[in-house]
Amino acid sequence: MFVAFLLFALGEAMAMVVTAWFGGYAFPIHRVHHIMIGGTLAVFAATIVVQLYRPTKHVGALQAALAFIIAAFVLTAIASGLAAAGELLVFLVPVVLITLLHPARSELVPRLKGADRRVLAIAAVGAMDSRRSPSPSS
Repeated sequence: MFVAFLLFALGEAMAMVVTAWFGGYAFPIHRVHHIMIGGTLAVFAATIVVQLYRPTKHVGALQAALAFIIAAFVLTAIASGLAAAGELLVFLVPVVLITLLHPARSELVPRLKGADRRVLAIAAVGAMDSRRSPSPSS
């Protein structure tokens, strides 16, 4: 059902990936970002469609869909306010529901149980800010 909604709601935007390349495009000044928007939405729709076949084997696609819609919601809220971000709830809520009902939802966040502690320590040291604060000149 959600896939049908995606194709209906985003179909025109996803079609821009193809139609914007041709000379008769209605918005020639917006061609580049319309192609980018259409391509991004097509990838988002593909991450949802992939879940229909063997969802336990396609956890990465669900991670990508979740990351995409959360990032889109947060960035829209920051850039345009909560009213504009509210329009994305029609996409956010179903993706969150898909995540909650997903048969492999326990694999969405990698477990650190079997990780080598030495590698984690090296990663933690590498993640620290190595810049020193400037010393006051006396």
